[in-house]
Amino acid sequence: MQKPSPSELREALQEAIGIGESSKVTAVFERLALLDGYRIAKRARNFLEGLPAETLEGRADDPLERARTVTNGAFQTSVLDYVAQKGLSVDGRFDDDITAWIDSNAAVICRTNLDALEEVLADHHPGGPEDLRKLKTLLDVGECQRKQQRILRDIWAGVETAIAEILSTDYT
Repeated sequence: MQKPSPSELREALQEAIGIGESSKVTAVFERLALLDGYRIAKRARNFLEGLPAETLEGRADDPLERARTVTNGAFQTSVLDYVAQKGLSVDGRFDDDITAWIDSNAAVICRTNLDALEEVLADHHPGGPEDLRKLKTLLDVGECQRKQQRILRDIWAGVETAIAEILSTDYT
């Protein structure tokens, strides 16, 4: 999944603004939120594929501690490193409650995507200021935050499922 170019985003936003429906604007936002999810999932997959054999085969180790170690490593690599790469300042502490971390940080990640939408409509093209004004009237920030949170939660649930599958050999 590739990041839409600024011109692609601008065209999609202008079309949504022209229709005048908040849901169409939210759908454009959702493309960026889904891209975050895709990138996080890809990072998690790369992390899990790169786990050393001794981590996966260490039957003498406590399986719960191994699951915790793998989960925390996957979260650090896939989510925390990703948001840091985006230039976001978020709390890196998650105290083994990743869902709570997602819930409390989804708005920050959402804001970055909203800023990206606003940026493509700024003064960089004719009609930019008017389009930006219309965008702000149509934008349902709460709905965008809920979508961002849902996508992050769904992606993370998939990562946890993958971790459980990888480590399930401990229980056979």
